[in-house]
Amino acid sequence: MVQLAREMLLLGISLLTLFNPPSAMVAFATLASPYPRDVQGRMARRTAAFYAATILLVTWAGRPLLGVLGLSLPALRVAGGFVLLLAAIPMVTQYQRSDARKEAELEAVAARSSSWVQVVAVPLTFPISIGGATVAAVIAATGSRPSWDRAIATSIVCVVMTGVVWLTLGSSIPLTRRISRGALAALNAFSGLLLLCIAFQVIAAGLRDLLPGLSRP
Repeated sequence: MVQLAREMLLLGISLLTLFNPPSAMVAFATLASPYPRDVQGRMARRTAAFYAATILLVTWAGRPLLGVLGLSLPALRVAGGFVLLLAAIPMVTQYQRSDARKEAELEAVAARSSSWVQVVAVPLTFPISIGGATVAAVIAATGSRPSWDRAIATSIVCVVMTGVVWLTLGSSIPLTRRISRGALAALNAFSGLLLLCIAFQVIAAGLRDLLPGLSRP
């Protein structure tokens, strides 16, 4: 149970850093600001609902899908670790991620979309809230020997994370008006550093399982 609790804590931290609240707040505020306040609330709720549906589907169907495709969990861990690594490097090296050009691109997406529902699906849910690294992290958390306890624990973490997504997006517009860009960039860089550590740990665990001889003295 202690080991499972540690793994679920690591999963929660991974999902939080992959979601990257500072970046998500800026993106949501940019995309949702043209719409009325009630629509903004619906956008936050709908994005959280899409997030929950996708991540729970991955939790329960991802591992069987790996079996159908003939892929091993250690291989997924190594690949997922490298995906985490690629996601973390720009967060650490690029101090001001939410620059004027990025915001202009998001505003252009909102301008091209005639419906706020379309904006919720793409890009708010995919890829801003959920990407390939998120999927890999959730599938890896189900373990090499899936069990009801592990699946339920993973689902609980995903539900909690859904609440974080909803609260973050719902408070994005007022918070981005009060928090300076420098503070958001610093939080973004710290999240990237944390994600780098997790990525190396996941890669090491995957390599240890994929090449057992490496762990022998």
